[in-house]
Amino acid sequence: MKSIEIKSTTRHNVANKLLYILYLVKRNPLSILGMFFLCIFILAAILGPIITPYDPLDSQISETFQPPTKEHWFGTDNTGKDVYSRVIAGARIDLSIAFFSVLLMVAIGVPLGSIVGYFGGLLDEIIMRLLDTIQAFPAFILAMGIVAALGQSIRNVILVIAFVNFPSYVRIVRASMMSLKERQFAEAAKCLGNPPFVIIFKHLLPNCFGPILVQASLNSGWAILTAAGLGFLGLGVRIPAPEWGAMVGIGAEYVVTGEWWMSSFPGLAIMLLVSGFNLLGDTLDDILDPQRRI
Repeated sequence: MKSIEIKSTTRHNVANKLLYILYLVKRNPLSILGMFFLCIFILAAILGPIITPYDPLDSQISETFQPPTKEHWFGTDNTGKDVYSRVIAGARIDLSIAFFSVLLMVAIGVPLGSIVGYFGGLLDEIIMRLLDTIQAFPAFILAMGIVAALGQSIRNVILVIAFVNFPSYVRIVRASMMSLKERQFAEAAKCLGNPPFVIIFKHLLPNCFGPILVQASLNSGWAILTAAGLGFLGLGVRIPAPEWGAMVGIGAEYVVTGEWWMSSFPGLAIMLLVSGFNLLGDTLDDILDPQRRI
């Protein structure tokens, strides 16, 4: 009987939490719009090979600079490639850059911030001064310089974006860890004889997930903007890969001659996807921060 009551109580609590999250989401209509944008682009990335009517790398010289029509919904570019197919295919590239760069930021920044925040001392001073050195440079300028040195590839773009942004996770987790390690539950875990790394990763780090998730959402949007900026300048993913920033960069040359669609549609895709990540971050902040639930 007791086990049945416990299971019933657990299900009731989970249902209440889900209803409360739904209430917070519905209270901010823009969050629904942001999640809608994200779902659309995620589906486009997954179903890209199925829903693209043309090969995004196939050039048809006889069909260059075609405006939007029933055959080519977003028109064609300067080499006759279908812009709609390239925008859909670009969703997979840009979302992959955002996902893997943020994953790498978290994998480096969270453990490092946990360790320096808990132990402090000389290690903390050394790590924080190194991070100050990295963050002293403008992030995009630093990314440009490193990519120019390493070479153009998706892998290098991911590594550079992660390197430029991982210090923010170190600082967030370090600040949370310095506060949490003085709490009574942390002192109790220490008194029970738990080793430091068990206290850090089992008792303290789970309480830092809220700020980490919010930062990850915001950094996903920033990663897409950075990849697009590098592609626009010719330093990102190599052409003819359908990366949105590179498409905008090529299309911008032809706007003055009337071929507006070449840069407008990939630019619109960048704007909507980045807006979706930013609105998701705001929604997560509402859900995870008790002070913003009022």
